[in-house]
Amino acid sequence: MNKTARIVASKWFALPLCLAPLFFLSWDYFQALSQLKQESSSPIQQVSDANLTSLLKTDPDEEFEDFSFTVSDEDFHEYTGGSFKQIEEGSTGNENGEDNFSFVVSDDQFDAATEALSLQEGVDQEAFIARKMTESASQVKTGANVNERFLHETGNVAIAYFLIVLCLTPLKKIFSRAKLVSALNRHRRLVGLTVFFYAVLHLILYFDDGLNRLFDEWYLFYIQCGLASFVTLSVLAITSNGRAVRKLGGKRWKKLHRVLYLVIPALLYHKGWAGKASPDQIREALIWFAPMLLLQGVRLTKFFSAKKAS
Repeated sequence: MNKTARIVASKWFALPLCLAPLFFLSWDYFQALSQLKQESSSPIQQVSDANLTSLLKTDPDEEFEDFSFTVSDEDFHEYTGGSFKQIEEGSTGNENGEDNFSFVVSDDQFDAATEALSLQEGVDQEAFIARKMTESASQVKTGANVNERFLHETGNVAIAYFLIVLCLTPLKKIFSRAKLVSALNRHRRLVGLTVFFYAVLHLILYFDDGLNRLFDEWYLFYIQCGLASFVTLSVLAITSNGRAVRKLGGKRWKKLHRVLYLVIPALLYHKGWAGKASPDQIREALIWFAPMLLLQGVRLTKFFSAKKAS
């Protein structure tokens, strides 16, 4: 047990645990952006968008007698099996051989390439344009959803470490002789700074649209709770060093850092009632906070019992 406690007390044990969520969040975030970029730059989408532009510039009364679309040289040679490339490289065959070749494309590629040209007079072109605009908006929404997803995930990580910090002190009070609990309490400052770090990432993702989003949502109470919590955490992070303890004095420093307990109801509301709060969302927030509230309750009960006995 002593050896385990020494390992747990080491910074090389705590530091990877604090940085592990950052690694996984970063990897997942760039994977999502890469996938989104691939989807938005697919050949079918490019051809379809080009046809939409062509349609918007075309006279509605004009009939489509012939059509053509462009593919890259690599795709063209792939579709023709390289036969046309051989002609280009000096084949002595029929000089007009280019008039007698054909190649096969998939139904999806053909439909995408000829989508706009398939419209005939009398067909509702406005409905077609509206659908294309909806598809485009859907891609933008997908990108926004990626940002929104990681906004929630960074917030969840920050709250998780916040709850860990608040569980360490009551664990030490309840299990005062447990060496493993004492070893964990050596990392309170590091875990507290980790809370602030992920809260900063959470705020950065929230301001993805500059201050516009804040101006639109500042009146929402859960947003106000989140901002108030961040300001409080900022003050505690700035004063978490030894210099601040010496300058403020031990008693005043402790009183200042007890403000952390005021953040509990603010973050509980921020998580449970964020956006369109549902019963499941509120229940999840209560489950998250339940262990910490239980430990704090046991700690206070033990404190008042000891005070009454003395």
